Amino acid sequence: MSQLLFLGSAGLIGIVLTIVVLAAPAASRTANGIAALLVPTLAHVAWRLGECIAPLAATIDPRDPVEAFDLWLVGATSLLTVAALSCVVRLLILALRCEPAAQSARLAR
Repeated sequence: MSQLLFLGSAGLIGIVLTIVVLAAPAASRTANGIAALLVPTLAHVAWRLGECIAPLAATIDPRDPVEAFDLWLVGATSLLTVAALSCVVRLLILALRCEPAAQSARLAR
């Protein structure tokens, strides 16, 4: 049961951090820095969890404890992947919206 609590808390923490980062204004350097740190962290955790998922060749019976754990792993991996991708989208929007430093220095004169 402790594995399920760990997976649930890891997925929930990843989603909550992502929601907080995405709700921040685009000009927030703190939120952008946290998003830049969250992308590799969440992607790595999702990748490691994805490696633990057993092939679903046996049975798809939710009463089987191994299959139930695999379903929790799939859910946590999916949530963390969606969270990482939403942070990537934020960083892409920020990168496309930013002016190059030379243009902003020229406009400031």
